[in-house]
Amino acid sequence: MDALSGIIAQNPGLGSVQQNQMLSPQAMEQWQNLLQNTTAASPGSMAAEPTAGQRAMRSQAGSPISGMVNDFVRNVDGKLKEGENLRTGLLTGEPVNLHQATIALQEASVSFTLMMEFRNKIMEGYQELMRMQI
Repeated sequence: MDALSGIIAQNPGLGSVQQNQMLSPQAMEQWQNLLQNTTAASPGSMAAEPTAGQRAMRSQAGSPISGMVNDFVRNVDGKLKEGENLRTGLLTGEPVNLHQATIALQEASVSFTLMMEFRNKIMEGYQELMRMQI
């Protein structure tokens, strides 16, 4: 079983998150770890286990892609929280502009959908790499 399948098997909710759900801190951390592991691996390094020095360098430097992905996940999570806060404020009678709340919720929904499609493409690419014969 590969690392990606293992993470999803251990966390069944990670693969089936609905649009109206917010990411828990654990799920967000698992996404970041998963994406760091997939972007850090190169075709030549898949056969050999990285040394302690390589792991330390990788954790210190990070890759530009994993940094972008981490920022993207945090951005989506922030939009989901903002939309949820505006919706809660609207439902509790706080002075919230209905248009702002609607736009924020729709923006969060579109961002979440984009993130899920991004995840699906990463999964497809990873599965394709695993099917390749060396």
